[in-house]
Amino acid sequence: MADLSFLPSVVAFEDGLAFERLQPITDFRVNHDGHPAESRILYLCQKISPSRDEIAVLKVKVQIPDTALSVTPPARGPSDTSIAEIKALQMFSKADTPFGPHLIATKTVADPNPLLPNGYITYTVMSRLPGPSLLALGYWSMPTEKRQIIQHHFLAALKGIRTVGIEPGDKGLRNILWDEASQRCSLVDFETWSIFSGIAVDDEVEFQAWGLASRPPSPNWWAEFGIKTA
Repeated sequence: MADLSFLPSVVAFEDGLAFERLQPITDFRVNHDGHPAESRILYLCQKISPSRDEIAVLKVKVQIPDTALSVTPPARGPSDTSIAEIKALQMFSKADTPFGPHLIATKTVADPNPLLPNGYITYTVMSRLPGPSLLALGYWSMPTEKRQIIQHHFLAALKGIRTVGIEPGDKGLRNILWDEASQRCSLVDFETWSIFSGIAVDDEVEFQAWGLASRPPSPNWWAEFGIKTA
C-alpha cells in the first residue's frame, strides 16, 4: 500500500472552491500511457467551500522523478494525458452533455512536498456520473437480453460523446458506466482521445472494440495476428 499521507485532506482551487477528499475509488497505480509517467488515484470528494454540497470525483496524478538514477527528469506538469483529459472535460461542460464528465476545477502544484523533489501533483475535479462500471457489474454474467439493452444505450452514449467531437481512445468495459435506475450509459477516462472523424464503424465492430460483444474466432492463426497472405 502506497503512503499517501502527503496528499492534503482538502484541496483548494481558485474562486474560493475547496473540496474535501473522501474515500478512494481506485487504487494508487503507475500510469505509463503519457509523458511524463505518473501514478494516479481517484477519490470521491465533496465541495466544502463556498458551501458543503456537491459530491464529485477527484483525480490525483503524481510525478516522482527518480533523480538519484537520473532515469526520469523532473517535470513541472501537467502531463500530456492530463492536458488531453482536461480539454475533453471542458468540451463536455461547454456542450452540457450527460454522457461524459464535466470539468469543475483543476490545478497543478509544483514541488508539493519534500517527498516529491522537483515533481508535481495535478488535481482535477470532475462531475460524478451515475452508476458503476460494466466491469464491476460483471457484464458478461448478465442475461443476453440485458446485455442487448445496455448495448443499445451504449450506442446512444457513444453518439453523444462523438457529437461533442471526441473519439474515445481507451475503450473497455471499465470505462462504461451503467445506471440501472435511469437506464443510461456514460463514458469516462479521456486521457487519450482523438477528434471524431465523422465516420462510425459497424455497431457490432464497435461492441467488440469495447468488450461488449465477443469477436468471432479467426479462420487461421495468421489471420488472428493480422498477417496478410498473397
